[in-house]
Amino acid sequence: MFFEKSARGNNRLWTYLVTIILVILFSQLLGALPLGIVVAASKIAGNVAESSNLLDPVALGIDQNLFLFLMIIPFVLGLLGLWIGITSIHKKKPIHVLTGRNKFDWNRIFFAALIWGIIFLVAAFASYLNDPASYEFQFHPVKFIILLLIAALFIPFQTSLEEVFFRGYLMQGIFLIFKNKWVPLIITSVIFGFMHFSNPEVKEFGAAIMIPQYILLGLMFGILVIMDDGLELALGVHAINNIFGALFITNKSSALQTPALFKTNAVDPKFELIVLCFAIVLFILVISRKYKWGSWKTVFSKINYSPVTE
Repeated sequence: MFFEKSARGNNRLWTYLVTIILVILFSQLLGALPLGIVVAASKIAGNVAESSNLLDPVALGIDQNLFLFLMIIPFVLGLLGLWIGITSIHKKKPIHVLTGRNKFDWNRIFFAALIWGIIFLVAAFASYLNDPASYEFQFHPVKFIILLLIAALFIPFQTSLEEVFFRGYLMQGIFLIFKNKWVPLIITSVIFGFMHFSNPEVKEFGAAIMIPQYILLGLMFGILVIMDDGLELALGVHAINNIFGALFITNKSSALQTPALFKTNAVDPKFELIVLCFAIVLFILVISRKYKWGSWKTVFSKINYSPVTE
């Protein structure tokens, strides 16, 4: 069982503090260096223009695909830092933080990605129908092929760090304190939501409408972990969500400024929140039937476990 595996290894407070510091150092210090160097070089060359979006590569005078790749590097190194912390400091096996099963279930990742991908495209079409005049088709073959490669190969590193850190590492750690599942679910979802506070979408549309969307996604990812006893479904959904977001639709306030197939000049965050709610309900209905989930009381159940030191 996923939460029972929380007790394995070394779980003293200092191990969590050191691991979190490692993740921050690897991602925000080492990982941010390449992007910082490129941005500095662009400023020296006088290629930087004014923009309300600090993550706008065009305003920074940087190729959009290169910028996306540079933005993902911190997540790759952050994942490395987390892996070092889990294996060397906590003395845990990585699979203990990933799933309650004996083997990692890749089929679950692909099935979740397939279902959420279909729902994503339907939701995107619904948004298009809501205001078709605001969408502009912008297909550039070479740029899009490069984008496709970057998105497919590297965005999973970004989403995997977030899922393993929040839904795996932190949920298990908080569980050891409270001995239940719903408190870790709430805490990690709220932290996950406010982690996106600096996103340009929040600045553009306001925290009151955008932060709840991120928290809602965090709750969905957490519920998937609790009900399905592992991170596989959450990893699949999060990855395909961000990959499709990079490939198909972008807007001036998006955190992912890419040469996507469509660019929209008008975003209705209230409509998107409604669509997101329907998408989450539909996805959970499909997944719960597919994997024959048990009672929803599981989310609120208390777990009695014996500490394991192996």
